[in-house]
Amino acid sequence: MNDNFLKGIICIQNVGTSGTLFLQSLFDSHPELLVIPALYTREIYNFWDNCNKQNSNKRIAELFVEDPCQAYWFDSDERFRIITDHNLNKMGDKENENLEIDKQEFLKNFIGELNKKKLSRRHFFLSVHFAFAKTAKLNYVKRFYIVFPFHTNPLKIAKYIEEDFSNIVFIHMVREPIKTMNSGQIHSMRNHGRYTIFSEWVFRDDQACEIIAGKHVKSVAVRLEDLHDSPQEILNKVCDFLEIKWDKCLMNSTWLGKKWWNRSHSKKISGFDSNMHKKKSINIHTSFDIFRLEFLFYSWKKKWEYKTHKYVENNKIYLLIQYILVWIPFKVEFYPTKVYGPTDGYYIQSIFSPFKNSEIFMKEISFKYINTQKANKIFIYFLKTFFSFYIFINGLKNFLVSYLLIRYNYIKFLNIQKNNKYFYEKYLNILK
Repeated sequence: MNDNFLKGIICIQNVGTSGTLFLQSLFDSHPELLVIPALYTREIYNFWDNCNKQNSNKRIAELFVEDPCQAYWFDSDERFRIITDHNLNKMGDKENENLEIDKQEFLKNFIGELNKKKLSRRHFFLSVHFAFAKTAKLNYVKRFYIVFPFHTNPLKIAKYIEEDFSNIVFIHMVREPIKTMNSGQIHSMRNHGRYTIFSEWVFRDDQACEIIAGKHVKSVAVRLEDLHDSPQEILNKVCDFLEIKWDKCLMNSTWLGKKWWNRSHSKKISGFDSNMHKKKSINIHTSFDIFRLEFLFYSWKKKWEYKTHKYVENNKIYLLIQYILVWIPFKVEFYPTKVYGPTDGYYIQSIFSPFKNSEIFMKEISFKYINTQKANKIFIYFLKTFFSFYIFINGLKNFLVSYLLIRYNYIKFLNIQKNNKYFYEKYLNILK
């Protein structure tokens, strides 16, 4: 495929859990957009960074298809977390289809694309997309954009794209910040068994604040609430911004042309929900937490035209929040959280983890030693005591570390906003 027909790269970036996959699914069948499903291509730059460039094109392609980050392209087995998290094995009207493509055909097409030019980062990126498009038999016009799920990638990936391509568009999906945080924490606990420390995404400057600057880069923010309330109006504006034609397929949420039913732990729906921001949801923050978060997210809410709290401009309350009330833990910090791997199922993050772990531990011990002699009961009691003490110490340590980290980042972020109330003035402008 000739990359001279490429109009540019569209990077869809999230700010928390804000509907990036949903917007990308609406782009799926547009004839001027080459879209590979979900987060399929998010990790391909990591593969490029780590692969041996001295290998032959054939060997690089073989390693690529065997890499765990691409394995689910060819196998929709539920052992892949991304398949179950994103409902990619329950596609179509009857929810009985998947998105598998033929592994050997993709490999053949990928090698063919790689052999067309001298190997480079740009050529590798394009070859992955062109090979996937050919294998999946995607249809699009001669002048097209490639849609890349930038999502939570670090700033260095944005710089790679800036260096390799001449026309780049960033679309930032945004949502009311406190609801975004609440949704993100619930998603993290449900799918990964842990809560996400605030600093892991709220304060990640390279994700939400620093976007690449250049004459060949433009960006816009789309509010998720607007997209659900007025889909055709917003999508028409997106088309105008991208300089592509309107197509009715934009009103359908699909992957590879098959109906998508949203993520597994979200509301089961395909398409738009005008009541999305009106519905009640599980709230893992107290009223006091929300009051403090109003100050934390002031700049975001101001920039994205969400209603702000009436006291947020009060300097005395601001100082009280910054120097005193910030030291009171948030409710979410007390949630026991699981860890995966060698200690699968054990709770480690919260200070209360020993009480949870003792219960789990004793069930396992009782099952394992169900036929043992009474003499082993002393040994089991010793193990339980040691285990509880060990987990308590580690739980306390982890809790204190995360507690101090949250305080540090909260105060840092408040100071940024205090010194510059319009922190996002230069970018993340709402689509009008």
